[in-house]
Amino acid sequence: MKKEYIPFTYRVTCIPTGQHYYGVRTAAGCHPDDFWVSYFTSSDKVKSLIEEHGKDSFQFEIRRKFPNNPKAAIDWEVKVLKRLKIPHNLNWLNQAAFPSIALYGENNPMYGKKFSEEHRKKLSEALSRRKLSEETRKKLSESKMGENNPFYGKKFSEEHRKKLSEAHLGKKLSEETRKKLREAHIGEKNHNWGKTHSEETRKKLREANLGKKRSEETRRKVSESKTGKNNPNWGKKRSEETRRKMSEALSGENHPFYGKKLSPESIRKREETKRKKRISRRYGMES
Repeated sequence: MKKEYIPFTYRVTCIPTGQHYYGVRTAAGCHPDDFWVSYFTSSDKVKSLIEEHGKDSFQFEIRRKFPNNPKAAIDWEVKVLKRLKIPHNLNWLNQAAFPSIALYGENNPMYGKKFSEEHRKKLSEALSRRKLSEETRKKLSESKMGENNPFYGKKFSEEHRKKLSEAHLGKKLSEETRKKLREAHIGEKNHNWGKTHSEETRKKLREANLGKKRSEETRRKVSESKTGKNNPNWGKKRSEETRRKMSEALSGENHPFYGKKLSPESIRKREETKRKKRISRRYGMES
């Protein structure tokens, strides 16, 4: 059974030297039960003392626990280390950590600043050349799944959604990127593979799309993406059983237009569409 994700702070004391170390553990899947069993702090100084005196020469204790809240754990460690006045106390082994504490929050020279577009591009190019192993990718994925995700149980505000939408407006993905995204969600890779939406979800989807109108350009793109060889059923034939099921699903009272009549406006639009198709076919034949 998977353990609950509980970041924590701890204190260890090396009995032969009388030195202390105060630290925090926030790694994915961490739990206080692992401390001094499979995890012995990240401090090189503590590790060298363990090699010299042995792990049984230490006293250790869990100071505070922060279930699913790594930020609170880090903030608490910073608060404690500042209170202990680390630079002036040689009985503590945290001196190496103090420069990072001094650069925390508003003390950081980059606080409130943003990278330029050019700098972002350089960082992106530098990182794009790095390739993670399958094992690393799997660990990263698991570390952000379910309750481990910092956004678990939360929702974006309307204002935030609007900002995200505006930030992505006008951006176009390359064909290679589109292909990769498509392949990443095809078949069994799709998170909805083998699942069906509940009636409640179907209702919500219906209500969310009710009254929405796609632009002519969007309609054309959707049509082209499903036309000819792009159609998932291109070159396939439905079995007699499938055809029978489809027919029964839309027969009689099951038909969405059962007992209804088209309005004169709908009839006019349908006839107009048919007329355009006839002209289009004729023009295509003549050309």
